[in-house]
Amino acid sequence: MPFHVEPLDRLENMLTAENLHRWSEQLQEVAVAVSLPKIDLDVKHELQKHLQQLGLVEAVDKSKADFSGITGKKDLHISNFLHATAFEITTGGNPFDENVFGREELKTPKLFYADHPFIFLVQDKKTNSILLIGRLLKPNDGRHDEL
Repeated sequence: MPFHVEPLDRLENMLTAENLHRWSEQLQEVAVAVSLPKIDLDVKHELQKHLQQLGLVEAVDKSKADFSGITGKKDLHISNFLHATAFEITTGGNPFDENVFGREELKTPKLFYADHPFIFLVQDKKTNSILLIGRLLKPNDGRHDEL
């Protein structure tokens, strides 16, 4: 967690695979009570134009696309790419577990209020693949859990 509020554009410019790997290696386990705003995101992006700019051209061109290995016919092409994400943080949380919450180090945790713009990511623990990355610009608009 940062000690000071940093402009998001500065942090976004630093988001590289190398930096994320280095930062994750420096993480330490510390007892922290975190107050996050309630988040409910439902985002959709059409990606065809962007993927064409990256060189994916033939698959979306009716006259050049060849997916005959899938259907046995050459009448198949990709008409659009749609990326959709649904992400929600609520106050429900996990049920109280004495084995987790009864530990001594959790009795006096540090407090962190996410009350300023921040970047978040969801990462698969086994593969370290980033599944989702986003930013919340107005966290004060949502309700927070009380610590």
